[in-house]
Amino acid sequence: MGSRAVATACWLTWCICPELCQTGLSQPPQRNLPDPAVYLSFFREVAWLKQAPDPVLVNGQTSILRRPTIQEALGLTEEEAQMLNALAADCELKSRKFDDGIRRSTLEARLLAIASEGASERRPQQRKNLDSQRDEMVQDHIQKLKAEFGDSRFEALDAFIRSKKTGSSFFPPLTAEGGAAPVPVHKR
Repeated sequence: MGSRAVATACWLTWCICPELCQTGLSQPPQRNLPDPAVYLSFFREVAWLKQAPDPVLVNGQTSILRRPTIQEALGLTEEEAQMLNALAADCELKSRKFDDGIRRSTLEARLLAIASEGASERRPQQRKNLDSQRDEMVQDHIQKLKAEFGDSRFEALDAFIRSKKTGSSFFPPLTAEGGAAPVPVHKR
């Protein structure tokens, strides 16, 4: 009976805790890959920030708000900011080609669907391919950023990017004194 209990305990342990039987546990678990859509949004905003008018316009009028610098918002050195600006501008430029292709593919699919009264399988696949290629291009820029910044600086930047809510600005305007701008209240 004793050997049967030991065998049952081992079997239960093996079934319930499969990670105990796996090799390579000394390696840290892989973090999720950065979301290309979030990083593309970040790169676009960094590229736009370089050209954005200052001071901030509210309803077409100048205001006391100003745009933060990349260094100010992210705590980057001048060299890191220049490198980030260059990567962001390159990513933005290359993404435009994919965006144009995706828009063209979407329009063609809609026109084809109207003409044939049904959806074509070729167009959605073409769009998926363009989306996939754009995501790969963004991942390449993320890897370049990681290589230039190093692991610890990239982890801090990645945490900042992941912390932002969808649809919110990565670099919200600041008051002239440097504080956060008041949040507008919208009536419903």
